[in-house]
Amino acid sequence: MVPHLTVLGGAFVILTSSAVAVAGPARGKAHPAWPGVFIELGNYIARYESPVVEKGEKPTKYQQRARYDWSGGRFEVIEITLARDPAFKDRYSAEVMKKEKTPPKEVEINKKKAWLWEFQPEQGKLDKVVKRLVVLLDVEKAIIIEQKGFGADLREVAAKFDFAKVEKALAKPPAK
Repeated sequence: MVPHLTVLGGAFVILTSSAVAVAGPARGKAHPAWPGVFIELGNYIARYESPVVEKGEKPTKYQQRARYDWSGGRFEVIEITLARDPAFKDRYSAEVMKKEKTPPKEVEINKKKAWLWEFQPEQGKLDKVVKRLVVLLDVEKAIIIEQKGFGADLREVAAKFDFAKVEKALAKPPAK
């Protein structure tokens, strides 16, 4: 039997004629700062960056990013950032969005306002963001999803999140 790799419930399973090996999801050194908040995406390998928290006793600006790499044979990367920043209130206001060089499309995801950008891919530059979706959970909390390469509908990716759970998690900075 030729070895075969498959994904079952977030674990990688390698099947051979004589053995079955199971390994958990591939990750960087960091783990999710808020357990159970980031989503799982089938056929993607998730790696978590270390959380970024502003200095001070009561930080109001912090985030964590997860990178999801497609394992199905084409170049596709989705980076998802869960973030809190008081500047979001102004940065993602309708007035500011309309003035952008490439204005985003206003969309709704699970009853939340979101902004969707679609950029022209550049020949030979796979590492450039081709789509960005910012879901505004409230005036200072957001889910930011960026895609490099081909693939997923970012609105469908965003809809997989439990927005209430993300908002609750973002109420407190991640542990350092």
